[in-house]
Amino acid sequence: MALITDEMKTKAKVYHGNEICREKLNLLLAEIGLVTASQEIEEYGYDKGVGLVWLKHCKKAEQKVADNVVVSYDTVVSAYVEPHQIRKLRGVKAKEFLNV
Repeated sequence: MALITDEMKTKAKVYHGNEICREKLNLLLAEIGLVTASQEIEEYGYDKGVGLVWLKHCKKAEQKVADNVVVSYDTVVSAYVEPHQIRKLRGVKAKEFLNV
């Protein structure tokens, strides 16, 4: 997982608290053409210059996204974002279960 340093935070807009973090994240996701988030967010940071975005959650979580797919989120999720694209995603894992 990418470590979010104080230097990165000085170059980014950083927000704290679930309500404002969710609002800012959903605006970003809509701007780049992706779906909205569903977890409680403790911190959100975005450096538009390089496209770095990170989220800090209160705890790890899992979400069922399809009949046989579960996505796990670490307490810190980071990525570089561009329109319709996410690169170097860290802190997210997907598991696919076979239906036998």
